[in-house]
Amino acid sequence: MDSGEARSSSGPTHPVNLAAHIAAAWSEVLGGIPVSEEDDFFDLGGHSLAIAGVAARIRNSCGVDISFGAFFDHPTAELLAAAVQPSGPPKADFPSPSALGRASWTRTVSVTQEHRLLFNRRMADGRTQPVCHTYLIEGPLDTSRLATALSALVARHDALRMVFPYDPDQPLHAELTDAARACWPLRELTLSHLQLEKREEEAQRLLEEFCDAPFDLADGPLTSALVLHLEAERHVLALGLEHLVCDGESFGRLMAELPELYEQPSAAVTPSEDAERHSYTSYLQAQLSELQPDSATGAVAHWQREFDQHGMFPPRLRPDAALAEDPLATGASACVSVPVPEEVARLVAEAAASRHATPFMLYLTAVLRGLRPRVESDWIGAAFMEAGRRELRAQHLVGNLAHEVQVWCQVPPEAGAESLLGQVRERVAESVRHSLPLWWMVRRYRSGEGAVQSFDPSRLDERFAVPWLYFSYQDGGGVRPELPGLRISPYPRRTEIPHMRTPVFMVTAARTAEGAVLSCDFAAGGYRLEAVREVLEASVRTLAELVGRRLPHGAQEAGS
Repeated sequence: MDSGEARSSSGPTHPVNLAAHIAAAWSEVLGGIPVSEEDDFFDLGGHSLAIAGVAARIRNSCGVDISFGAFFDHPTAELLAAAVQPSGPPKADFPSPSALGRASWTRTVSVTQEHRLLFNRRMADGRTQPVCHTYLIEGPLDTSRLATALSALVARHDALRMVFPYDPDQPLHAELTDAARACWPLRELTLSHLQLEKREEEAQRLLEEFCDAPFDLADGPLTSALVLHLEAERHVLALGLEHLVCDGESFGRLMAELPELYEQPSAAVTPSEDAERHSYTSYLQAQLSELQPDSATGAVAHWQREFDQHGMFPPRLRPDAALAEDPLATGASACVSVPVPEEVARLVAEAAASRHATPFMLYLTAVLRGLRPRVESDWIGAAFMEAGRRELRAQHLVGNLAHEVQVWCQVPPEAGAESLLGQVRERVAESVRHSLPLWWMVRRYRSGEGAVQSFDPSRLDERFAVPWLYFSYQDGGGVRPELPGLRISPYPRRTEIPHMRTPVFMVTAARTAEGAVLSCDFAAGGYRLEAVREVLEASVRTLAELVGRRLPHGAQEAGS
């Protein structure tokens, strides 16, 4: 068993040519340009989106995890290879992607998968929405039995063995890996040698890296697990899945099956009839049989018309109708600079630090025309502003930890909150017919037979408020495994970083005693630079207004 520093006692030793592997991966991500081991990645056009793609390739080919920050600290392949530490058990312990095997089986992707894949192709890091659940386990955990049980789940459920190879000349489709080679990779790290405070800090850092790691959609596997041994009988378990193969309800079903497989590793591979009926595979099949998706172009064009007609969103926040035909419009290393007052940057950085949030908070601009929103100070999963900086770069917004931007507005009763909710409900119902991937809308409601029911707009109530959208996985979605002889409870992470990486809008609304809360989210990853520039400029103006009362000549009535 290994330490948090060395990551592996037996250690996967670095390949002799690790630097060459890194240079080759960088060349591939940057479009095949020549890259030597001494070249500076960023001088060649490297950016934060490309880093994730390189990290995934090195992880798959060499079994080495490289943190996001290491690329900035060591910008050449030679320096990076010398600096990184090996991570996890030797790659040979698990089947390599090429060894997983493929059955002679392909299938059409579902509505949900289609939209995620279509927009995911615009992202250079090759991922959509990883889902991560973390638990504290107290007791004598047998990690070997746990790894066997998790892999048995993969063998049982087709959805967990799906991969999504991309061929521009073929329709979007899924392939199935061989059940006989099913694997849910699990790695272990021991942190018990660290002092208590340092131990918890290192655990949080490792969990953040784990939950932000991309999956290889083309080769899989699309599951991952990490066990951190804090003490002899105190452990942290993190389970990661790509959202293309699992959702909240089916994850609960998986956790219900895990105890049997942990206790009896030889349990039947075939799931029970009830488990099969409520599996994610059955949900995907129901979508294929009951829902007819529009094309991506049609869905985007529909919402373009809706936003124009109702005037709910400023023109600068409109989806780009051409993005279905123009992938990677902002995926290169292009940069947009917008000046930010130094005092504004300092105050925002202080606000973020005081809440132990991701690097930037308090981002935003008005959503409703004619209404002045109260912008909540909430964390945003995007490394957008750094302390002391006086400019915002579009590539920071388009590519770092996540691509979404949140706007949360408080609508007072006198502004017609009930009327607003009615309008939102109408667009909710229409969006379902157009299959726009607003994630909370595609959440399904099942009958006893597992059939998909129609979305009922009247359900738009407090359950769809922002905390549900962003924090549904904070405690494992309320679901945790019950393993024999072990006490399992949620293990809260320091920050939650959702990965909603689709360039579309998401709208939620909820009644409150004061009126209503409207939340609008848009992901910046597929927008043109001109649109990003407008958003940044408007956001800077709003930021300055929000902190203006603390500036020498600022407005006195700005919100906080």
